[in-house]
Amino acid sequence: MLPDWDWRPHYGRVRKILEGLIRRGMALEINSSGWRQPAGRPYPDLELVKLYRELGGEIITIGSDAHRCEELAAGVQQAL
Repeated sequence: MLPDWDWRPHYGRVRKILEGLIRRGMALEINSSGWRQPAGRPYPDLELVKLYRELGGEIITIGSDAHRCEELAAGVQQAL
């Protein structure tokens, strides 16, 4: 995901994707690696996570996208 990508102009499509996740009982992942990258925020951002919850989403996972041992669980506490 690009650090400056804004999903809001694509609201309708993003909403349909989230509704599909919810309907299928799939989780939304909060990926904390963005805090270690130029984005300086998790993927997706908090507003998109809020939309998922407003639509009825309940299953959220958190991952650090670690590629090295020292990155394991980096940012997970912050994502909680």
